Amino acid sequence: MIFMGTPETAAYTLEQLVKSGFNVSLVVTAPDRPTGRGHKTTPPPTKTMATNLGIDVVQPKSVQDDSFVQLLKSHNPTFIIVVAYGKILPQKVLDVPAKACINVHYSLLPKHRGASPVHNAILCGDKQTGVSTMIMSLGMDEGDILQQRTVVVGNHTTATLLEELTLLGGRVIVETVKNFDAILPKPQDNTQATYTSIIQKTDGEIHWTQDAQTIERMVRGYAPWPSAYTTLDSKIFKITKVNVINNKQLLEAGINTETLPQTQLCGTILHASAKGGLIILCGNNTMLQVHNAQLEGKRSMPVSDIINGRPDLTEQILGGRNDET
Repeated sequence: MIFMGTPETAAYTLEQLVKSGFNVSLVVTAPDRPTGRGHKTTPPPTKTMATNLGIDVVQPKSVQDDSFVQLLKSHNPTFIIVVAYGKILPQKVLDVPAKACINVHYSLLPKHRGASPVHNAILCGDKQTGVSTMIMSLGMDEGDILQQRTVVVGNHTTATLLEELTLLGGRVIVETVKNFDAILPKPQDNTQATYTSIIQKTDGEIHWTQDAQTIERMVRGYAPWPSAYTTLDSKIFKITKVNVINNKQLLEAGINTETLPQTQLCGTILHASAKGGLIILCGNNTMLQVHNAQLEGKRSMPVSDIINGRPDLTEQILGGRNDET
C-alpha cells in the first residue's frame, strides 16, 4: 500500500499499519516547513516516522502533476491509505490503487465533514463522536462508509479527544484493510451532513454574551490551539479550565449570592477568591466558574495565583464587549 498523511495522528496510523504486517512501499507527506519561534525547517511527523521505518518518502508540492501520479502507479498499490494529508486528491490519484483509496476521518460521518471534526464535536456539544473509514471520492468526505466506531465526548478537550480517536483510528484502519473484501460499503445520507472549516486563531475569542455552556465548550474545544481567550487590562487573558455554575452551586461553595455585584454587563467578574475562583457573568444570566487561566506572557496557572497578585479583580469587565445579558 501507499500511505498519505502529515501530522502526528497520521504518523501513529502509519506505524500501526506497518506493525500489523502491511507492506507500505511509499509514504506521501507535506513538504518540510518552518516551525516554532526560530522558524527552523522541520519535517512533518509522518516523514520522521517513515524514515525511522525505512520507507521511501516523497513530498510533492502538487498532487496534480502527472509525474507524481506515475510514481504512485509504479508502486502498483492495492490500497492508498489517507490520514490528514491536507490536500484534496484528484480523480487520477483516486483511480491508482487496485482496490480503493481509504480515508480515516475522526467523526461519525456524515456529521462533521471537513477540516476540524474533533473541535466541532466538542463545540457542538455532541454526546459521542468516533472514527469512520470510507472509500474516498471527489466530494469532501462524501465517500461510502466502510467501518465506524464511537467514543464518548464527555469532558474531553480537543487534544485529549484527538488522542483517543487516533488510537482508535489505528485499530479501525487495520481492521478495515484486513476485512475489506467482506465489508459492504454504505452510502452516506447527504441530507444529514454537516461541515467544518479550518480553525482560525480568531475563533477562540470569547464573546461573553454567549451563554456559559457555549463558552465552556469553547475552552475545551479550542485547547490547545487557538485557546479560548479574552482580554484583561487590554492584554490577552486565556481561559484554560472552567465549569458552568448556578446560584445553588455558588451557595454550596460558600459564596453569598446576595453580595455579588448587581450588573447586567456580560464579562463582569462577579466574584474572585482563592476558594471560589473567578465567577463571570455570561449571556442569558448564566455564570462561568474559572479555575485556571493564563495571563499574557505567562503559563497557565490556578486563578488563585492570579487573584493573589490582583485583589481588585471583582467587578472588572473582561473583553471589549460590555454587552447586557
